[in-house]
Amino acid sequence: LKFDGSFSLQVRGDGPVGLMVADCTNQGRMRGYASFDAEKVAALGSGEPARLLGTGVLALTGDQSAAGGETCQGIVELDGRSLADSMLTYFRRSEQIPTGIRTALGRDPLTGAWRAGAIIVQATPGSGPEAGDVAEDDWRRTMLLLNTASEAELLDLSPDDLLWRLFHEEGVRVFEPLGL
Repeated sequence: LKFDGSFSLQVRGDGPVGLMVADCTNQGRMRGYASFDAEKVAALGSGEPARLLGTGVLALTGDQSAAGGETCQGIVELDGRSLADSMLTYFRRSEQIPTGIRTALGRDPLTGAWRAGAIIVQATPGSGPEAGDVAEDDWRRTMLLLNTASEAELLDLSPDDLLWRLFHEEGVRVFEPLGL
């Protein structure tokens, strides 16, 4: 986080998964919760993820109150076929930051354990498609490169290797990760 506090994501829907909440702090503490109807989830099988949530809302909250700051929240309706689609709606409507997201979810072929991977790319102020022809071409190229990331790459590669593979010609800068 770029501030001292916590960040929360909450999803409420009328589907078999009625509530999901995750939050983290800039000290690396993270927790999550989901309430669901197990029978309704099982009845869906491997259907569309959007059917798990149904219709509802996604809320993102930044809380800086412990450090004397403010609490701010953005709320958008669940939109699209996935949680990533709803996040893109949030960034487009609330933050108005050009954003690209790729996600993957699968089981480890050796252990059977679930694993997930994701990459989020955002334009910095003055560098997105609204900044003119050159920036728009750069953003389009960035999104094309991002969309070449396969699920296997998202699940199997280290973040450094994935960024290098996608954007090595652009000059990649990686910051020290914060363990959660």
